[in-house]
Amino acid sequence: MKNINKIIIALALTAGVFSACKKGPDDPMLTIRSRDARLIGDYTVSAVTTTNSEITTQKTAASGSQGAYSETSTKNTNTTFDGSKETENVETKWSTTQSGLPAGAPTSITAKTTTTTSYTIAVSVVKDGTYTWKMVGKTSPETKSTVQSSSPGQFCGTGISPLPIATSAYLTCDGTYFYSYPASYDDTYEGTAEWNWLTANKNKTELVFESGPLAGSWNVLQLKNKEIKLEKITNDKDTSPDPSGTDKTNTYSTTITLTSTK
Repeated sequence: MKNINKIIIALALTAGVFSACKKGPDDPMLTIRSRDARLIGDYTVSAVTTTNSEITTQKTAASGSQGAYSETSTKNTNTTFDGSKETENVETKWSTTQSGLPAGAPTSITAKTTTTTSYTIAVSVVKDGTYTWKMVGKTSPETKSTVQSSSPGQFCGTGISPLPIATSAYLTCDGTYFYSYPASYDDTYEGTAEWNWLTANKNKTELVFESGPLAGSWNVLQLKNKEIKLEKITNDKDTSPDPSGTDKTNTYSTTITLTSTK
């Protein structure tokens, strides 16, 4: 009986140690390696997902015969990276409540842009509190854009200014244009910066990288021996108290995955 009790106590203690290792929501349940030991190593950035929403409203107070009105601009940016190619989709919407606009003038406009860029990122996290990175990528992205409004005829040759300097570019009357830059070449960007745990306690659930492709403060979602997942979320809101002013809201979220090269 004493031996059985000892085994039960030992298992309970062991389970407590293992469960204490799970800090992030996607951390492994069982591990004997410290969080520092799992962080240190050589990685490639294998996936990135970013969403960014910016909403700006310009309010104009009534003046004379002109009633109060507002103009709202919404910009939504979604970016994905699969380890070698980044695809950025940007949708910008503009609308106004202003009355008395000239005949045929648009009261809403939607512009969409897709940009693709090829590159790779290698990262080494070192025990001394530094990390190095090396980015190798093509200098010339390709972009395709479309523009639509409540009166599309207004955008036959207008509405996008200026067109980028490119080898080929054209704008059609339906509000679509495509351009590609001259032949691209590989460009290398590398450097060294410091990293540290943001939290002072032993949880070690937040990381800070001083600069480079990982710059900023990150929540550690997952810290495995071969894979790390980090998340960054920012919410900013600035509301004007005046009848005539500007309201701004910015919501930013990005998740990045580092995969071990060993």
